[in-house]
Amino acid sequence: NFLSNLQVDVDIAGYTHCPRNWSDLDYIPEYNKFYYICKGEGWLRIEDNEYYPRPGQLFLMPAGVIQSYSAISDFTFLKYWCHFIAKINDINLFDVIQTPTYIDVCADSQLISLFQKLVLNYEKGSFSSVLETRGIMFQILAWYFNHLDIESINLSSYSSTHELLEVLTYIEKNLSQSITVEELSQIVHFHPNYFTRFFREH
Repeated sequence: NFLSNLQVDVDIAGYTHCPRNWSDLDYIPEYNKFYYICKGEGWLRIEDNEYYPRPGQLFLMPAGVIQSYSAISDFTFLKYWCHFIAKINDINLFDVIQTPTYIDVCADSQLISLFQKLVLNYEKGSFSSVLETRGIMFQILAWYFNHLDIESINLSSYSSTHELLEVLTYIEKNLSQSITVEELSQIVHFHPNYFTRFFREH
């Protein structure tokens, strides 16, 4: 049900041999990132965890999380990568669905083909390429979820997110109406005072 309302946009996509000075420390992006490592070596830190990705690994670096990266030798990464937004209403997908930081996929021909198409359509810049790029990004996300162990997916914030989604959906469908706090609080069966705090927190 969450995924059926998913909206996706691709900010940028590429196939890059990273320069020796490839580095950024302690920043918080507003977009998600996929790195599919083809060759080379480097370093990532996502929150408090450090990684040295290997060829054949697909890394997800989610939006809103402090992270760093850098080259560690002259043998730098050759990688497919993209920055993308994935939201359900105004909620980041990976705030709802928490997944492993990386998966080992080896030289998966289907994933490589999808990334090749993504980069090609992003660079093409034609009239329809935005739609095609978005469609390919959906396919990459579907591939990603299909290759996860279901046990590794965590819906820890399901309850509060589900309630917030109900409220946001109601607001979206009734933008032309005058909507009260009492009306919204009744949707999720909250006291109006508690609902106000809940809405502000989220």
